[in-house]
Amino acid sequence: MAVKTDPDKDRDFRTYIPDALWNEYFMALGKFFHAYARVENDLHVVLSNLLEEAVFPSKYYRQPPSGEERVKFLQDPLARTKIQREASLSLQRRAAVRAVLGSMRLKPMKDSFNRLLSVTNADDAVTAELDRIFAHLGDIQSIRDRLAHNGATPDMRNKENWFYTSDHLTQNLQEKSSTIYFKANTLLDMARDLTVIPDLIFNVFNPDIRKAMDNDPAAQTPEIKAHLTDVRGPFRYKSTQLKRESRRTKPTTSPAKRTTQ
Repeated sequence: MAVKTDPDKDRDFRTYIPDALWNEYFMALGKFFHAYARVENDLHVVLSNLLEEAVFPSKYYRQPPSGEERVKFLQDPLARTKIQREASLSLQRRAAVRAVLGSMRLKPMKDSFNRLLSVTNADDAVTAELDRIFAHLGDIQSIRDRLAHNGATPDMRNKENWFYTSDHLTQNLQEKSSTIYFKANTLLDMARDLTVIPDLIFNVFNPDIRKAMDNDPAAQTPEIKAHLTDVRGPFRYKSTQLKRESRRTKPTTSPAKRTTQ
């Protein structure tokens, strides 16, 4: 039941959790989990496309139909058969890749991307960029896993809108348990980073397409330039946005007491 007056107005801590605080968390959490689900799906698509091209580049069998072929398509059975056969090969190639890949989580997917880099003899700069992206994704994944399995609750020791998630009830060894403090906007920063990661990985493997896009007159509008600048800009989430406590560290009264965030 909502409390109409704030019983903690004259306190620097909470004795109850306002609905607005929960709503702030639930909105950020929903966007974060949605973005995480989408990045897993989108990376499957990126990996499938890259594998298809690495195994059998479409330029060798799926040339764009000529003007003459377009004219003949409705009249010449041979022209129609050629185009239909190439379309069938494309579908078969896609189905074969999907059958082998199956459903993968981020760890095996990362390993597949790295193996693809190896067989395509990617240079060190490409490998380093992919490592940077997946390292950031791994940091976000660890928070996602914690929230998915342990949940979070507001820290009532302060009014700075901190939340915390702890695994002390589920960790098999208590000395490994920890408590992580965060704010709702941290989840929003993570969600934003998740939305741009598939594009970043696609660009790692397709520098020519990225260059062509940059030089395309249609991509010179202020809106598209601003979008590309945002996608290729620095990650918003920083590990310093989290505060951690473990059995190996002395507990603090509140994360708000030790940071000016």
